[in-house]
Amino acid sequence: WWELLRDYKEEKGHFPVKSAVYRGKKLGVWVNNQRKRYAQHQNGKFKPGSVPIADWRIAKLNDLAFEWALLEKWDWLAWWELLRDYKEEKGHFPVKSAVYRGKKLGVWVNNQRKRYAQHQNGKFKPGSVPIADWRIAKLNDLAFEWALLEKWDWLAWWELLRD
Repeated sequence: WWELLRDYKEEKGHFPVKSAVYRGKKLGVWVNNQRKRYAQHQNGKFKPGSVPIADWRIAKLNDLAFEWALLEKWDWLAWWELLRDYKEEKGHFPVKSAVYRGKKLGVWVNNQRKRYAQHQNGKFKPGSVPIADWRIAKLNDLAFEWALLEKWDWLAWWELLRD
């Protein structure tokens, strides 16, 4: 499994999300289990029947710069992968109301646009988190459309309709 994880990270540039399947293996589930076992190891609380993670396994995963905590970043990558799949399948980005594979992808896309606008103008709402540069780059890799068509003026819509 370690070699599979190493290959995945080299190929994709990040660790897999829980739902990731790689080379026919549920690698994301395995990674999630390592994180759970590590958390148990750290706090000394083990569920009945669970096996604590061995120190040598921790060291091997650390060799890959493994991120033990489930960070919001990985959730973001799962959404990005969903967006990539949506665009490949449909040929465009989702509208705000779009639901894809049971997820409100359009809402997520809309939030990325809002965070980008805040990033651009330097005005952040209380409690909001600015979008990170690496996220902007990942979205740009998809040729992401930052401007919303809804913001076009009436004449722009008329021209589009007329054509």
